[in-house]
Amino acid sequence: MNKRYLILSVVLIVLLAGACGGGEATQPTQQAAPQPQPTAVPPTAPPEAPPTAPPEAGRSDIPQMADATEVATTETEGSISITYKSASALDAVITFYQSEMATQGWTYQAEVSSIVSGVNAVLYFTKAGEEAAVSLTSVGGVTMVVIAIQAGGTAQPPAPEPTAPTGGEAGQPDIPVMADATGLTTALSGDETAITYNSASAMDDIITFYETEMPLRGWSYDDSSIVSGVSAVLYFTQGDAEATVTLTSMAGATVVVIAVEGEITAQPPVEPTAPSGGEPGQPDIPVTADASGLTTVVSGDETAITYNSASAMDDIIAFYETEMPPRGWSYDDSSIVSGVSAVLYFSQGDAEAIVTLTSMGGTTVVAIAVVGEVTVQPTAPPAGEPTAAPPEPTAPPAGEPTAAPPEPTAPPAEPTAAGPCERGSGANYVGAQLVQPNFQGQDLQCADFSSSELFQPNFINANLFRAIFDGAEVEQGNFSGAYLGEVRFDLGEYHGPNFSGANLSWATFINVQMTDPNFSNANLNGANFSGLVMTGAIWNNTICPDGQNSNDVGGSCEGHY
Repeated sequence: MNKRYLILSVVLIVLLAGACGGGEATQPTQQAAPQPQPTAVPPTAPPEAPPTAPPEAGRSDIPQMADATEVATTETEGSISITYKSASALDAVITFYQSEMATQGWTYQAEVSSIVSGVNAVLYFTKAGEEAAVSLTSVGGVTMVVIAIQAGGTAQPPAPEPTAPTGGEAGQPDIPVMADATGLTTALSGDETAITYNSASAMDDIITFYETEMPLRGWSYDDSSIVSGVSAVLYFTQGDAEATVTLTSMAGATVVVIAVEGEITAQPPVEPTAPSGGEPGQPDIPVTADASGLTTVVSGDETAITYNSASAMDDIIAFYETEMPPRGWSYDDSSIVSGVSAVLYFSQGDAEAIVTLTSMGGTTVVAIAVVGEVTVQPTAPPAGEPTAAPPEPTAPPAGEPTAAPPEPTAPPAEPTAAGPCERGSGANYVGAQLVQPNFQGQDLQCADFSSSELFQPNFINANLFRAIFDGAEVEQGNFSGAYLGEVRFDLGEYHGPNFSGANLSWATFINVQMTDPNFSNANLNGANFSGLVMTGAIWNNTICPDGQNSNDVGGSCEGHY
């Protein structure tokens, strides 16, 4: 239950910010100029003073905190909703309703209620054929209270109306982005603009950045902005234009979504660049054929995927309801579908996937959040290609001569229509910034990891035949047992890679910088080490590039490549 509400907090913030797409998506780059570093988080506005008398709105059997402000009541046939703000702490408001609702004849339903201490809570109560849901969210020192009462059925806390996102050309309006922005995309539609990107910076630092930089560009900060532990929605205005900056912290990164609406003075546009990310495959999540601006962020067993689609929202809903079950995902009937947005829930064992769709300006923005370990079966390689890494050579007994090394073999044949894949035709992770991604056992033939930044990636027993890592920076990568035939590692930096038991035949390490690699039991036959700068290598029963066994030539492949 806690995991569901952790993900729901992300979804609710997305719905609060509103739709964030429109028009044809382009991929602008981050601004090269360095951004000012935050020095302190600006103080939040003090809570409003509580009223001196209880509010008149509401029902007599629905209590309100004594310091309730901005009370609003909406009544329709068979239901009523009450909203207000309280300066009291979230836990105090929870205790208040658990106690006071009972004195009014309401029964607390603890088994279906959810409490995330210090963040949010949804409390359910029943009484004489009625149900009440009390939704509490702690934001910026204020507790937001939403109470929904319904006769019969299930009371659902009313979702806030989505704020219309905004637009224009990227940089028109002038919207700053963090210096470490990756996967920067812009969607345009008339005077509406949606800008999305990922940042490795802490959410508090990004909040400070926008509170500092936006006023310098003519934007005024709105004190009604919402800040919680894992998400924030910041509001800015400039004349008749409005800008909403939504931040969501997940999977070791902060996802930034900026929506701008209204006409303002044009500013120099942001230069375009290719987005980061790539083909989602761990876990197996499909994307529509017309996906653009595809971005993937992976951290351990958490994955966040975002992209834009020109397809109608109903068609995308049908797509996921059809395509997810064949991949082992079960559809959850608690999914929410409205006119301009939808939240679809899927489960697979202990893993959960939430697909959030927001439609605006002819574009549907798709955000997918996956939490939990999913078993991924590696795809069988094409006929004639290796299906597994070759057996690891075993070390001979001490003092006994090693077997004669195998004769160098010719490199595999060049690809044909029915033969080996074309380099770069596989999964696309160009420029991706991934933290602890798990590719174990996966088929990644001809994948492209050029210019990527990978921290502790797991490629154990993966099939990376003819993959490209040109210009990549890999920290503590685990390639043990992997099939790395003809892989290009050129012009990259690799720190502490583990190639033990891997097949690196005919791989290239041209002009590479490498520290502390482990080549124990690896096959480097035919590998090209031209221009390699390497320190701290471990050699043990290694087949060197010239076909010699390291144990027979002084315990090292130095001088044999």
